[in-house]
Amino acid sequence: MISHRLCQTALSCAVPIYLCALLAPQAAPAQTVLNLVPDSSCPVPAGLLTISINLSGASVPIVGGQFLLSFDPAVLTLVSIDPGDPPFVTEIHESVDPVLGLIDYAGGIAPAGHGTAADTTMARAAFLVHPATEACDVASLVAFRANDPPTRLIDANDTVYSAALGNVTLNDLPAVSIDAIQPVIVPPPNVAARTSAGSCAALLDPGLPTVSDNCTPAVDIVVTFVRSDGAPLLTDAYNAADSPVTILWTAIDACGRQSQALSSVSVAVLGDLDGDNIVGLADLSVQLANFGTTSGARPEDGDLDGDGDVDLGDLAVMLTAFGADCR
Repeated sequence: MISHRLCQTALSCAVPIYLCALLAPQAAPAQTVLNLVPDSSCPVPAGLLTISINLSGASVPIVGGQFLLSFDPAVLTLVSIDPGDPPFVTEIHESVDPVLGLIDYAGGIAPAGHGTAADTTMARAAFLVHPATEACDVASLVAFRANDPPTRLIDANDTVYSAALGNVTLNDLPAVSIDAIQPVIVPPPNVAARTSAGSCAALLDPGLPTVSDNCTPAVDIVVTFVRSDGAPLLTDAYNAADSPVTILWTAIDACGRQSQALSSVSVAVLGDLDGDNIVGLADLSVQLANFGTTSGARPEDGDLDGDGDVDLGDLAVMLTAFGADCR
């Protein structure tokens, strides 16, 4: 019988990797799991994507593993595959077909080392994402191959663990989004409002931006805002003294990419025609100068009821607001 220790000694081991993996193919009760785990669920084009082969759920110390993987060569190029975390520090075998996207890799403990049943990383593979790639929720970019011999593990007693034996669960790489595109955010229109009589603030809802993204549904895009007046709620009062209040909107997609936009709320004091946030004689003088205008009048001309003229109705509003100081 060939010892597993021979299979894990030097990198120059003459025993074929597949022969090493065929040791003692009896079933064992442990339900061990091998997961392909990305370092990011949102790699970027022309960036690196590192995949960890993670061991979990082992009930006995594992001393080595043989991993047969496939990857999509239209999207990824293998940069390297290396041993993982201690005690899995020895590479036993590595062969790669970059055209077909095939990886055969075996690794294990050091010659005098000891196995582990702890959750750990047995190997890591680094891939270059092709520069022109944009894809959303792509599953199984890297996967375990169902070959003979298949991906399998071995413990210190030469017991073999594999999916075929029913004592290993293999989980391929979960879906990832290769996304460098920021979300689109369109702010609501700017708002111009006036206070009510006797008030220095306006209560209003400025509306929300519209958002979209190439990968993230609009309902899943996080939208935040910051008001320049520091108010925490969008519908908190807008004070004339702080006008214009700018609102900085930020849209964040599922990959953390951000876009920003600005809108504003301008509030004028009802009856303040000269823009000093005071309703006084200067404002009354402007209104009286325009008194009798029958059409085309603006608020700054003294049209305070919005009907386009300056008449007794507007004068009544002015007198109601007279004396306000909103500085």
